Amino acid sequence: MNTLEDRIRAATQAMAGTVAPDSPPPLRLPADPGRRGAPGRARRWAHGLTPAAAALAVAAVVLGSLALQRGGQDGPPVSPGPLPGGLPRYYAALVQEPSGPWWAEVRNTVTGRVLGTVRPPLPFTRFSEVAAAPDDHTFVLAGIGPQGQPSVTQLYALRLNPATGAVRLSRLPVPLIPERWRVNGIAVSPDGTRLAVALEPGGAERPRLQLYSMTSGALLREWGVNTGRPGGAPVIGFMSWAADGRTLEYSYPVRGNGAALLDVTRPGTNLLGNSTIVQFPKWADLTYNLTLTGGGRLIASAAYITRGNGSVTGWLAGEFSARTGQAVHVFYRRAFHGSRQSFGPGTVWWASPSGQVLIASPARHGLGPNQAYTGLAVFTGHRYIALPWSGRITEAAW
Repeated sequence: MNTLEDRIRAATQAMAGTVAPDSPPPLRLPADPGRRGAPGRARRWAHGLTPAAAALAVAAVVLGSLALQRGGQDGPPVSPGPLPGGLPRYYAALVQEPSGPWWAEVRNTVTGRVLGTVRPPLPFTRFSEVAAAPDDHTFVLAGIGPQGQPSVTQLYALRLNPATGAVRLSRLPVPLIPERWRVNGIAVSPDGTRLAVALEPGGAERPRLQLYSMTSGALLREWGVNTGRPGGAPVIGFMSWAADGRTLEYSYPVRGNGAALLDVTRPGTNLLGNSTIVQFPKWADLTYNLTLTGGGRLIASAAYITRGNGSVTGWLAGEFSARTGQAVHVFYRRAFHGSRQSFGPGTVWWASPSGQVLIASPARHGLGPNQAYTGLAVFTGHRYIALPWSGRITEAAW
């Protein structure tokens, strides 16, 4: 650890001991330097924090001001230095033209070069979900029909041959998903043998989470939500696996701002009954885009911070304890101003097993199926290293 980090850690601990639990000091975020017309505006978002969380937030601001200077259209600057080792070599991206077709690409992570392109086989017209297998060159895609129309879902495997650069799309043996269900998330297990599928009902049913064999297509397990009114239960999605292949994280906004960790080896079909619920701080909206790291001990996540009127005042990439839900490390933070409808938070696409390196997009424009992420970067420590990116990408998987 360097001298700066020692000083920040000491200051954080000292701050936590001096702030009264019920009276944290107001924290003012600097206005986004890339936004014209609001140089002096500030936002308060630390009210209600515990002393430790308030101190961590202050430390994050200090780190941001010391380590990050704006450079480039997307906000965070390029930090000099080589990329860390262990990054996935390839990723799959879902791409959409503004008024044209949808397709999937396999790209080189470092260079951004497109290695292969596939389009959905008819009668499917677009891909709605993408997930990566652990071998670094196999991906799973969900093919569906025209946007806004009911459609069955077919799951595909997209494979890259690293030696030749050729890509091949083939149907997985998983049965067709009926049109009354919408696939809201998929995740391949760490050993590449199982596929988790989150299903959102279109009618008077409750969400389900299913586990399939990647090789035979057999349904191995199924869990359901046994509480709440049919058709009105929160949506399950944005899943990731712990390294042991036993714990599956999924977003499920129970009691507001939370996620859940499912033990897939535990008997029973009650989804929430077999899950451990993680509650996050009230100031950070962490319902989506969560990634398990460190053998399931931590969750690396993208978060946006909102005011009472629903406006977005900041985004951070950090790690949150899977046990307490509290922030334990902040990689990067950025203040900006807008609404959820006009400007969304960034996404953490990938986290290293240690949780020390992230691949993330700092922000996006728009919400829903037409969202566009504004950039791509590697976060390590408090460094930001930009990577090539296309503004047409709506989803990606490493």
